[in-house]
Amino acid sequence: MKNKTKVVFGICAVSLGLALSAQATTFDLTFTDFNSVVQGYGAVTGTENPNGSYTMTGGYWDVVAGPEAGMNGTLLPNPNSPSVVNSPSGYFDFDSILFPNTPGLATVDYWGLLFSTGSSPSEINLYSDSPAQYDEYFNNGVDILGTLTVNELTPGAAPTPDGASCAMLLGCAFIGLAGVRRLLAK
Repeated sequence: MKNKTKVVFGICAVSLGLALSAQATTFDLTFTDFNSVVQGYGAVTGTENPNGSYTMTGGYWDVVAGPEAGMNGTLLPNPNSPSVVNSPSGYFDFDSILFPNTPGLATVDYWGLLFSTGSSPSEINLYSDSPAQYDEYFNNGVDILGTLTVNELTPGAAPTPDGASCAMLLGCAFIGLAGVRRLLAK
């Protein structure tokens, strides 16, 4: 009987550890052209990978200047991360990976982040040619060069468990309560 109780509590402890490790981090992005005009800004949310990069799973982008001012888009998450995939329009390849803690290297790579606008142009690709040059590229051929500033919005924030981890914790709680009830019934 005592071994079963230990197993139940062990499963609950492992589940809690998994839930706390699955946390989302949000980053603020600002794209400025080489004339010092802010062209776009947004925020993206993702989870950290073992190599320190982040797989972005949600976010938005607003274009505030230039020929496409007024456009806004929603991040298209990569269904096969970290592999590179083709965009719905076929115009871009993207990977939705952010590298915020890589001094001297680009914050987004050559494949970059992809945002869907729901209008024309239908996609915006935010990517890097080099650590010193980024592109805000629209699938109508408009390509604006500039710099990208990335700031973590939630430094030191409490972990936010994802849905699967919450479900696992809830299931363990029910198992634990059933076990306690069974022990008290004896």
